[in-house]
Amino acid sequence: MISEDRLRHMLGVARRCEQLAQEQELPTGLQRNMFILGLLHDIGYEWTDDVKEHALVGAIASTGTNFKYSSEISLHGKYAP
Repeated sequence: MISEDRLRHMLGVARRCEQLAQEQELPTGLQRNMFILGLLHDIGYEWTDDVKEHALVGAIASTGTNFKYSSEISLHGKYAP
């Protein structure tokens, strides 16, 4: 289950993603998608407490919503060397 702190974090990330999209003057629709992406990035914690697994679980769960960027959720927290 997602904690209140995690929900606040998710909302903060969503707002920051949208802000960055606005600063880049991206189209309004993409700004909204970036907000949603930020909001959903930790949704996997609803079903698992595993730090390594939550991104994949969240991506799988959001796939059913037809959100265009569901697969990107599985990538967050992974950085290229």
